[in-house]
Amino acid sequence: MLNTFSRRLALGIFLLGWQLFTYCSGYAQSLLWKIEGNGLQFPSYLYGTMHVRDKRVFEVSNIVIDKFESCYAFAAELALDSINPAEVMALLKSNTSVSLKSLLSKRDYKRVKKVFKQKLGIELETVDHLQPVHLLTLLQENDLMNPRTGGVEKFLDQQLYDNAKARGMYTTGLEDVKEQLRALSSLSSDTQALMLIEAVKNLDKVEAQSDKHQKILVETYLKGDLEGLLKLFKNEEIPELMKTQLLDVRNLHMTQRIVALIHKYSTFIAVGAAHLPGEKGIIQLLKDKGYRVEPIPFQFDGTGFERLVNSSRHKSGQVSITPASFTVPAQETLDSKEITSNEKEWIVYKSQNGKYSVKFPEKPNETKNEVEGKISYTAMVIKNGGMKSYTASYLRGGGSLEKNISEKIDEALRQFNGKVTKQKDITVQGLKGKEIVIEVMSMIEVTLKIFGNNEITYSLSYSRMLSDTDTQDREIFFNSFQLLK
Repeated sequence: MLNTFSRRLALGIFLLGWQLFTYCSGYAQSLLWKIEGNGLQFPSYLYGTMHVRDKRVFEVSNIVIDKFESCYAFAAELALDSINPAEVMALLKSNTSVSLKSLLSKRDYKRVKKVFKQKLGIELETVDHLQPVHLLTLLQENDLMNPRTGGVEKFLDQQLYDNAKARGMYTTGLEDVKEQLRALSSLSSDTQALMLIEAVKNLDKVEAQSDKHQKILVETYLKGDLEGLLKLFKNEEIPELMKTQLLDVRNLHMTQRIVALIHKYSTFIAVGAAHLPGEKGIIQLLKDKGYRVEPIPFQFDGTGFERLVNSSRHKSGQVSITPASFTVPAQETLDSKEITSNEKEWIVYKSQNGKYSVKFPEKPNETKNEVEGKISYTAMVIKNGGMKSYTASYLRGGGSLEKNISEKIDEALRQFNGKVTKQKDITVQGLKGKEIVIEVMSMIEVTLKIFGNNEITYSLSYSRMLSDTDTQDREIFFNSFQLLK
Protein backbone atom coordinates (compact mmCIF):
# COMPACT_ATOMS: atom_id res chain seq x y z
CA MET A 1 0.00 0.00 0.00
CA LEU A 2 0.95 3.62 0.06
CA ASN A 3 1.84 3.15 3.71
CA THR A 4 5.37 2.53 2.47
CA PHE A 5 5.48 5.70 0.39
CA SER A 6 4.04 7.63 3.33
CA ARG A 7 6.76 6.26 5.58
CA ARG A 8 9.47 7.26 3.10
CA LEU A 9 8.18 10.82 2.96
CA ALA A 10 7.94 10.99 6.73
CA LEU A 11 11.56 9.89 6.87
CA GLY A 12 12.39 12.73 4.54
CA ILE A 13 11.11 15.14 7.16
CA PHE A 14 13.40 13.45 9.69
CA LEU A 15 16.33 13.95 7.34
CA LEU A 16 15.51 17.60 6.80
CA GLY A 17 15.70 17.94 10.56
CA TRP A 18 19.42 17.23 10.38
CA GLN A 19 19.86 20.45 8.43
CA LEU A 20 17.90 22.56 10.89
CA PHE A 21 19.88 22.82 14.11
CA THR A 22 19.17 25.86 16.27
CA TYR A 23 21.89 27.61 18.23
CA CYS A 24 22.88 25.91 21.48
CA SER A 25 25.70 26.08 23.96
CA GLY A 26 27.00 24.22 26.96
CA TYR A 27 25.56 20.81 26.04
CA ALA A 28 27.43 17.79 27.31
CA GLN A 29 28.57 15.29 24.74
CA SER A 30 25.80 12.74 25.05
CA LEU A 31 22.76 11.58 23.10
CA LEU A 32 21.15 9.96 26.17
CA TRP A 33 19.46 12.13 28.82
CA LYS A 34 17.68 11.25 32.06
CA ILE A 35 14.45 13.07 32.96
CA GLU A 36 13.54 13.36 36.66
CA GLY A 37 11.91 15.69 39.18
CA ASN A 38 8.83 17.90 39.03
CA GLY A 39 6.61 15.26 40.60
CA LEU A 40 7.73 12.28 38.51
CA GLN A 41 7.43 8.95 40.30
CA PHE A 42 10.06 7.31 38.09
CA PRO A 43 12.68 8.52 35.60
CA SER A 44 12.31 8.54 31.82
CA TYR A 45 14.96 8.83 29.14
CA LEU A 46 15.42 11.00 26.06
CA TYR A 47 17.59 9.64 23.25
CA GLY A 48 18.72 11.52 20.15
CA THR A 49 18.63 9.28 17.09
CA MET A 50 19.99 9.54 13.59
CA HIS A 51 17.50 8.33 11.00
CA VAL A 52 19.87 6.14 9.00
CA ARG A 53 20.78 2.48 8.49
CA ASP A 54 24.52 3.02 8.96
CA LYS A 55 25.75 0.20 11.21
CA ARG A 56 27.93 2.54 13.25
CA VAL A 57 24.96 4.29 14.88
CA PHE A 58 23.68 0.89 16.05
CA GLU A 59 26.89 0.06 17.93
CA VAL A 60 25.62 1.59 21.15
CA SER A 61 26.77 0.80 24.67
CA ASN A 62 24.89 -1.59 26.94
CA ILE A 63 24.03 1.52 28.96
CA VAL A 64 21.58 2.65 26.26
CA ILE A 65 19.90 -0.75 26.00
CA ASP A 66 19.69 -1.06 29.81
CA LYS A 67 17.78 2.22 30.02
CA PHE A 68 15.58 1.25 27.09
CA GLU A 69 14.70 -2.10 28.67
CA SER A 70 14.07 -0.57 32.10
CA CYS A 71 11.14 1.42 30.71
CA TYR A 72 7.50 0.46 30.38
CA ALA A 73 6.73 2.65 27.39
CA PHE A 74 8.44 3.73 24.19
CA ALA A 75 7.74 6.91 22.21
CA ALA A 76 9.07 7.75 18.76
CA GLU A 77 8.31 10.77 16.63
CA LEU A 78 5.72 8.67 14.80
CA ALA A 79 3.81 5.54 15.73
CA LEU A 80 5.39 3.70 12.82
CA ASP A 81 2.74 1.00 12.50
CA SER A 82 -0.30 3.26 12.29
CA ILE A 83 0.11 5.27 9.09
CA ASN A 84 -3.20 5.96 7.31
CA PRO A 85 -2.38 5.91 3.57
CA ALA A 86 -5.57 7.61 2.43
CA GLU A 87 -5.03 10.50 4.84
CA VAL A 88 -1.38 10.82 3.83
CA MET A 89 -2.11 10.89 0.12
CA ALA A 90 -4.66 13.67 0.61
CA LEU A 91 -1.98 15.73 2.38
CA LEU A 92 0.70 15.02 -0.20
CA LYS A 93 -1.30 16.28 -3.14
CA SER A 94 -0.92 19.79 -4.51
CA ASN A 95 -3.85 22.07 -5.21
CA THR A 96 -5.75 20.41 -8.04
CA SER A 97 -4.96 23.37 -10.31
CA VAL A 98 -1.21 23.09 -9.69
CA SER A 99 1.17 20.44 -10.97
CA LEU A 100 4.95 20.30 -11.05
CA LYS A 101 4.85 20.67 -14.81
CA SER A 102 3.01 23.98 -14.43
CA LEU A 103 5.52 25.23 -11.85
CA LEU A 104 8.70 24.45 -13.82
CA SER A 105 9.98 25.37 -17.24
CA LYS A 106 10.06 22.58 -19.82
CA ARG A 107 13.83 22.38 -19.47
CA ASP A 108 13.74 22.16 -15.69
CA TYR A 109 10.92 19.62 -15.73
CA LYS A 110 12.91 17.45 -18.13
CA ARG A 111 15.93 17.72 -15.82
CA VAL A 112 13.95 16.66 -12.75
CA LYS A 113 12.34 13.84 -14.71
CA LYS A 114 15.76 12.48 -15.70
CA VAL A 115 17.06 12.57 -12.12
CA PHE A 116 14.02 10.80 -10.69
CA LYS A 117 14.28 8.06 -13.28
CA GLN A 118 18.03 7.56 -12.81
CA LYS A 119 18.23 7.90 -9.02
CA LEU A 120 14.90 6.52 -7.84
CA GLY A 121 13.54 4.56 -10.78
CA ILE A 122 10.36 6.68 -10.66
CA GLU A 123 8.55 8.15 -13.66
CA LEU A 124 7.96 11.79 -12.75
CA GLU A 125 4.49 11.81 -14.33
CA THR A 126 3.30 9.34 -11.68
CA VAL A 127 4.12 11.77 -8.86
CA ASP A 128 3.53 15.06 -10.67
CA HIS A 129 0.45 15.75 -8.53
CA LEU A 130 2.43 15.72 -5.27
CA GLN A 131 3.75 18.86 -3.62
CA PRO A 132 7.34 19.56 -4.78
CA VAL A 133 8.76 19.52 -1.25
CA HIS A 134 7.68 15.90 -0.84
CA LEU A 135 9.55 15.00 -4.03
CA LEU A 136 12.60 16.70 -2.54
CA THR A 137 12.37 14.54 0.57
CA LEU A 138 12.54 11.41 -1.57
CA LEU A 139 15.83 12.55 -3.09
CA GLN A 140 17.28 13.37 0.32
CA GLU A 141 16.14 10.09 1.84
CA ASN A 142 17.63 8.17 -1.09
CA ASP A 143 21.01 9.70 -0.22
CA LEU A 144 21.05 9.38 3.57
CA MET A 145 19.18 6.09 3.90
CA ASN A 146 21.83 4.28 1.82
CA PRO A 147 24.83 3.86 4.13
CA ARG A 148 28.35 4.56 2.91
CA THR A 149 29.65 1.85 5.23
CA GLY A 150 27.99 -1.37 6.39
CA GLY A 151 24.26 -1.06 6.79
CA VAL A 152 21.50 -2.85 8.67
CA GLU A 153 18.02 -3.76 7.50
CA LYS A 154 16.09 -1.03 9.31
CA PHE A 155 16.77 2.58 10.17
CA LEU A 156 17.52 3.18 13.84
CA ASP A 157 14.13 4.57 14.92
CA GLN A 158 12.30 1.66 13.29
CA GLN A 159 14.58 -0.86 15.01
CA LEU A 160 13.89 0.67 18.43
CA TYR A 161 10.15 0.83 17.74
CA ASP A 162 9.99 -2.81 16.65
CA ASN A 163 12.07 -3.86 19.66
CA ALA A 164 9.62 -2.12 21.98
CA LYS A 165 6.69 -3.89 20.32
CA ALA A 166 8.48 -7.24 20.61
CA ARG A 167 9.01 -6.66 24.35
CA GLY A 168 5.33 -5.85 24.88
CA MET A 169 6.03 -2.22 25.78
CA TYR A 170 3.41 0.47 25.39
CA THR A 171 4.30 2.15 22.08
CA THR A 172 3.17 5.51 20.81
CA GLY A 173 4.11 8.47 18.64
CA LEU A 174 4.63 12.05 19.74
CA GLU A 175 3.14 13.26 16.44
CA ASP A 176 0.99 11.93 13.66
CA VAL A 177 2.06 11.93 10.03
CA LYS A 178 -0.44 14.71 9.29
CA GLU A 179 1.48 17.12 11.52
CA GLN A 180 4.81 16.21 9.95
CA LEU A 181 3.62 16.57 6.37
CA ARG A 182 1.80 19.82 7.08
CA ALA A 183 5.01 21.26 8.48
CA LEU A 184 6.63 20.86 5.08
CA SER A 185 3.55 22.15 3.29
CA SER A 186 3.86 25.54 5.02
CA LEU A 187 5.83 26.87 2.04
CA SER A 188 4.22 28.13 -1.14
CA SER A 189 4.21 25.86 -4.20
CA ASP A 190 6.56 28.25 -6.03
CA THR A 191 9.08 28.15 -3.17
CA GLN A 192 8.88 24.38 -2.99
CA ALA A 193 9.45 24.07 -6.74
CA LEU A 194 12.46 26.41 -6.51
CA MET A 195 14.00 24.29 -3.72
CA LEU A 196 13.49 21.15 -5.77
CA ILE A 197 15.04 22.44 -8.97
CA GLU A 198 17.99 23.98 -7.12
CA ALA A 199 18.65 20.64 -5.45
CA VAL A 200 18.47 18.84 -8.80
CA LYS A 201 20.72 21.39 -10.56
CA ASN A 202 23.37 21.02 -7.85
CA LEU A 203 22.97 17.27 -7.46
CA ASP A 204 26.33 16.38 -8.99
CA LYS A 205 28.13 18.78 -6.67
CA VAL A 206 26.21 17.53 -3.66
CA GLU A 207 26.87 13.88 -4.50
CA ALA A 208 30.56 14.54 -5.05
CA GLN A 209 30.78 15.85 -1.50
CA SER A 210 28.30 13.44 0.08
CA ASP A 211 30.79 10.74 1.11
CA LYS A 212 32.92 13.25 3.01
CA HIS A 213 29.83 15.02 4.36
CA GLN A 214 28.23 11.84 5.69
CA LYS A 215 31.49 10.66 7.22
CA ILE A 216 31.84 13.87 9.21
CA LEU A 217 28.16 13.86 10.11
CA VAL A 218 28.16 10.30 11.46
CA GLU A 219 31.48 10.75 13.29
CA THR A 220 30.18 13.89 15.00
CA TYR A 221 26.99 12.08 15.94
CA LEU A 222 28.95 9.16 17.38
CA LYS A 223 30.70 11.62 19.71
CA GLY A 224 27.31 12.75 20.98
CA ASP A 225 28.49 16.26 20.14
CA LEU A 226 25.38 18.40 19.73
CA GLU A 227 27.38 21.59 19.38
CA GLY A 228 29.58 19.93 16.76
CA LEU A 229 26.52 18.96 14.77
CA LEU A 230 25.30 22.54 15.07
CA LYS A 231 28.56 23.90 13.68
CA LEU A 232 28.24 21.62 10.66
CA PHE A 233 24.82 22.93 9.72
CA LYS A 234 24.35 26.41 11.15
CA ASN A 235 25.17 28.00 7.79
CA GLU A 236 22.61 26.00 5.86
CA GLU A 237 20.21 28.27 3.96
CA ILE A 238 16.80 27.02 5.05
CA PRO A 239 13.63 29.13 4.73
CA GLU A 240 12.84 30.56 8.15
CA LEU A 241 9.20 29.53 7.96
CA MET A 242 10.13 25.91 7.31
CA LYS A 243 12.76 26.04 10.05
CA THR A 244 10.18 27.28 12.54
CA GLN A 245 7.58 24.69 11.54
CA LEU A 246 9.93 21.72 11.38
CA LEU A 247 11.80 22.40 14.60
CA ASP A 248 10.37 25.03 16.92
CA VAL A 249 6.68 24.21 16.49
CA ARG A 250 7.22 20.47 16.49
CA ASN A 251 9.53 20.65 19.52
CA LEU A 252 6.84 22.47 21.47
CA HIS A 253 4.14 19.95 20.56
CA MET A 254 6.35 16.95 21.23
CA THR A 255 7.45 18.32 24.62
CA GLN A 256 3.84 18.78 25.68
CA ARG A 257 3.11 15.17 24.80
CA ILE A 258 6.28 13.95 26.49
CA VAL A 259 5.22 15.64 29.73
CA ALA A 260 1.80 13.95 29.67
CA LEU A 261 3.40 10.58 28.93
CA ILE A 262 6.20 10.52 31.51
CA HIS A 263 3.76 11.22 34.36
CA LYS A 264 2.00 7.95 33.46
CA TYR A 265 4.83 5.63 32.47
CA SER A 266 8.59 5.34 32.62
CA THR A 267 9.26 6.10 28.97
CA PHE A 268 12.17 5.79 26.57
CA ILE A 269 11.75 8.67 24.09
CA ALA A 270 13.63 8.44 20.79
CA VAL A 271 13.59 11.50 18.51
CA GLY A 272 15.98 12.92 15.93
CA ALA A 273 18.97 14.52 17.64
CA ALA A 274 18.16 17.82 15.92
CA HIS A 275 15.23 18.21 18.31
CA LEU A 276 17.37 18.09 21.46
CA PRO A 277 19.57 21.23 21.51
CA GLY A 278 18.86 24.96 21.51
CA GLU A 279 16.80 27.42 23.48
CA LYS A 280 13.70 25.94 21.85
CA GLY A 281 14.93 22.36 21.88
CA ILE A 282 13.25 19.59 23.85
CA ILE A 283 15.96 19.48 26.54
CA GLN A 284 15.59 23.18 27.36
CA LEU A 285 11.79 23.08 27.08
CA LEU A 286 11.68 20.28 29.66
CA LYS A 287 14.03 22.21 31.96
CA ASP A 288 11.83 25.29 31.59
CA LYS A 289 8.92 23.20 32.87
CA GLY A 290 10.87 22.28 36.01
CA TYR A 291 12.31 18.86 35.12
CA ARG A 292 15.90 17.81 35.75
CA VAL A 293 17.36 16.72 32.44
CA GLU A 294 20.88 15.38 32.82
CA PRO A 295 23.20 13.64 30.35
CA ILE A 296 24.19 10.00 30.70
CA PRO A 297 27.63 9.61 29.09
CA PHE A 298 28.29 6.50 27.03
CA GLN A 299 30.55 5.36 24.23
CA PHE A 300 29.64 3.69 20.96
CA ASP A 301 31.62 0.62 22.00
CA GLY A 302 29.35 -1.94 20.35
CA THR A 303 28.55 -3.78 23.58
CA GLY A 304 24.81 -3.30 23.05
CA PHE A 305 24.77 -3.97 19.30
CA GLU A 306 23.45 -7.54 19.42
CA ARG A 307 20.84 -6.64 22.02
CA LEU A 308 19.65 -3.80 19.79
CA VAL A 309 19.40 -5.61 16.46
CA ASN A 310 18.17 -8.90 17.98
CA SER A 311 16.05 -7.60 20.82
CA SER A 312 13.34 -10.26 20.60
CA ARG A 313 15.99 -12.98 21.01
CA HIS A 314 17.99 -11.28 23.75
CA LYS A 315 15.57 -10.55 26.58
CA SER A 316 17.06 -8.51 29.38
CA GLY A 317 16.76 -9.28 33.07
CA GLN A 318 15.71 -5.66 33.60
CA VAL A 319 12.33 -5.15 35.26
CA SER A 320 10.12 -2.17 34.47
CA ILE A 321 10.12 0.37 37.27
CA THR A 322 6.67 1.60 36.35
CA PRO A 323 4.12 0.78 39.06
CA ALA A 324 2.10 -2.33 38.21
CA SER A 325 -1.12 -0.36 38.63
CA PHE A 326 -0.53 1.31 35.30
CA THR A 327 -2.11 -0.64 32.44
CA VAL A 328 -1.59 -0.41 28.73
CA PRO A 329 -4.59 0.33 26.47
CA ALA A 330 -5.74 -2.95 24.93
CA GLN A 331 -5.35 -1.81 21.33
CA GLU A 332 -1.69 -1.07 21.89
CA THR A 333 -0.52 -4.22 23.68
CA LEU A 334 -0.21 -6.47 20.65
CA ASP A 335 2.88 -8.64 20.54
CA SER A 336 4.95 -8.05 17.41
CA LYS A 337 7.14 -10.51 15.55
CA GLU A 338 9.29 -10.08 12.52
CA ILE A 339 7.90 -11.37 9.26
CA THR A 340 9.12 -14.93 8.99
CA SER A 341 8.65 -17.90 6.75
CA ASN A 342 7.80 -19.94 9.85
CA GLU A 343 4.01 -20.13 9.62
CA LYS A 344 3.80 -21.50 13.16
CA GLU A 345 4.55 -18.03 14.53
CA TRP A 346 1.49 -16.53 12.84
CA ILE A 347 -1.89 -16.24 14.55
CA VAL A 348 -5.27 -17.38 13.23
CA TYR A 349 -7.76 -14.50 13.09
CA LYS A 350 -11.44 -15.47 13.11
CA SER A 351 -14.14 -13.06 12.01
CA GLN A 352 -17.37 -14.36 13.50
CA ASN A 353 -19.69 -12.04 11.58
CA GLY A 354 -17.82 -12.58 8.33
CA LYS A 355 -17.59 -16.32 8.98
CA TYR A 356 -13.99 -16.66 7.81
CA SER A 357 -10.51 -17.14 9.22
CA VAL A 358 -7.11 -16.02 7.92
CA LYS A 359 -3.57 -15.99 9.31
CA PHE A 360 -1.78 -12.74 10.21
CA PRO A 361 1.82 -12.27 11.41
CA GLU A 362 0.39 -10.60 14.54
CA LYS A 363 -2.97 -9.65 16.02
CA PRO A 364 -4.70 -7.26 13.57
CA ASN A 365 -6.41 -3.96 14.23
CA GLU A 366 -10.14 -4.08 13.44
CA THR A 367 -12.32 -1.29 12.03
CA LYS A 368 -15.92 -0.88 10.93
CA ASN A 369 -16.93 1.58 8.20
CA GLU A 370 -20.20 2.58 6.61
CA VAL A 371 -20.31 4.22 3.17
CA GLU A 372 -23.57 4.88 1.31
CA GLY A 373 -25.43 2.41 3.48
CA LYS A 374 -22.89 -0.36 3.04
CA ILE A 375 -21.06 -1.64 6.11
CA SER A 376 -17.58 -3.13 5.75
CA TYR A 377 -15.43 -4.81 8.40
CA THR A 378 -11.65 -4.72 8.07
CA ALA A 379 -8.74 -6.40 9.88
CA MET A 380 -5.25 -5.05 9.14
CA VAL A 381 -1.63 -5.56 10.11
CA ILE A 382 1.05 -3.04 9.10
CA LYS A 383 4.65 -4.18 9.57
CA ASN A 384 7.93 -2.27 9.71
CA GLY A 385 6.44 1.19 9.37
CA GLY A 386 4.46 0.23 6.29
CA MET A 387 7.10 -1.86 4.52
CA LYS A 388 4.49 -4.62 4.33
CA SER A 389 0.78 -4.72 5.03
CA TYR A 390 -1.92 -7.38 5.19
CA THR A 391 -5.65 -6.59 5.04
CA ALA A 392 -8.75 -8.78 5.17
CA SER A 393 -12.24 -7.32 4.84
CA TYR A 394 -15.78 -8.20 3.91
CA LEU A 395 -18.91 -6.38 2.80
CA ARG A 396 -22.44 -7.70 3.33
CA GLY A 397 -25.07 -7.17 0.67
CA GLY A 398 -25.09 -4.00 -1.37
CA GLY A 399 -25.67 -5.33 -4.89
CA SER A 400 -24.30 -7.99 -7.21
CA LEU A 401 -20.86 -9.55 -6.82
CA GLU A 402 -19.74 -8.16 -10.18
CA LYS A 403 -20.71 -4.65 -9.13
CA ASN A 404 -18.99 -4.94 -5.76
CA ILE A 405 -15.79 -6.25 -7.37
CA SER A 406 -15.80 -3.43 -9.92
CA GLU A 407 -16.34 -0.80 -7.22
CA LYS A 408 -13.58 -2.30 -5.06
CA ILE A 409 -11.09 -2.20 -7.95
CA ASP A 410 -12.03 1.39 -8.82
CA GLU A 411 -11.62 2.37 -5.16
CA ALA A 412 -8.16 0.78 -5.01
CA LEU A 413 -6.99 2.52 -8.18
CA ARG A 414 -8.21 5.90 -6.91
CA GLN A 415 -6.57 5.39 -3.53
CA PHE A 416 -3.23 4.15 -4.80
CA ASN A 417 -3.03 6.25 -7.97
CA GLY A 418 -1.27 3.28 -9.56
CA LYS A 419 -1.61 1.09 -12.63
CA VAL A 420 -2.91 -2.47 -13.01
CA THR A 421 -0.09 -4.76 -14.15
CA LYS A 422 -1.90 -8.11 -13.84
CA GLN A 423 -5.51 -9.25 -13.68
CA LYS A 424 -7.12 -12.70 -13.69
CA ASP A 425 -10.23 -14.61 -12.65
CA ILE A 426 -9.90 -16.67 -9.46
CA THR A 427 -11.87 -19.06 -7.28
CA VAL A 428 -11.29 -19.04 -3.51
CA GLN A 429 -13.04 -21.60 -1.31
CA GLY A 430 -15.57 -22.13 -4.10
CA LEU A 431 -16.23 -18.37 -4.44
CA LYS A 432 -15.57 -16.67 -7.77
CA GLY A 433 -13.72 -13.38 -8.05
CA LYS A 434 -10.81 -11.37 -9.44
CA GLU A 435 -7.15 -10.94 -8.58
CA ILE A 436 -5.38 -7.72 -9.59
CA VAL A 437 -1.86 -6.46 -9.06
CA ILE A 438 -1.32 -2.70 -8.82
CA GLU A 439 2.07 -1.04 -9.15
CA VAL A 440 2.46 2.31 -7.40
CA MET A 441 5.14 4.78 -8.54
CA SER A 442 7.55 1.98 -9.51
CA MET A 443 8.13 1.34 -5.78
CA ILE A 444 5.20 -0.58 -4.32
CA GLU A 445 3.22 -3.60 -5.40
CA VAL A 446 -0.31 -4.25 -4.12
CA THR A 447 -1.95 -7.64 -4.71
CA LEU A 448 -5.72 -7.58 -4.23
CA LYS A 449 -8.04 -10.60 -4.25
CA ILE A 450 -11.80 -9.93 -4.32
CA PHE A 451 -14.32 -12.78 -4.29
CA GLY A 452 -17.70 -13.79 -2.90
CA ASN A 453 -21.35 -14.13 -3.88
CA ASN A 454 -24.39 -11.87 -4.04
CA GLU A 455 -24.71 -11.91 -0.24
CA ILE A 456 -21.15 -11.18 0.87
CA THR A 457 -17.95 -9.91 -0.77
CA TYR A 458 -14.51 -10.69 0.67
CA SER A 459 -11.23 -8.97 -0.14
CA LEU A 460 -7.63 -9.76 0.78
CA SER A 461 -4.85 -7.25 0.17
CA TYR A 462 -1.07 -7.61 0.49
CA SER A 463 1.51 -4.90 -0.23
CA ARG A 464 5.30 -4.84 -0.38
CA MET A 465 8.21 -2.84 -1.70
CA LEU A 466 9.17 -4.01 -5.20
CA SER A 467 12.75 -4.29 -3.94
CA ASP A 468 11.59 -6.91 -1.42
CA THR A 469 11.78 -10.22 -3.28
CA ASP A 470 10.75 -12.38 -0.31
CA THR A 471 7.03 -13.01 -0.86
CA GLN A 472 6.63 -16.26 1.05
CA ASP A 473 4.56 -14.41 3.64
CA ARG A 474 2.14 -13.36 0.87
CA GLU A 475 1.44 -17.02 0.10
CA ILE A 476 0.97 -17.81 3.79
CA PHE A 477 -1.54 -14.97 4.10
CA PHE A 478 -3.57 -15.69 0.96
CA ASN A 479 -3.55 -19.49 1.25
CA SER A 480 -4.68 -19.43 4.87
CA PHE A 481 -8.13 -17.99 4.10
CA GLN A 482 -10.89 -20.39 5.19
CA LEU A 483 -14.67 -20.09 5.32
CA LEU A 484 -16.24 -20.99 8.67
CA LYS A 485 -19.53 -22.80 9.09
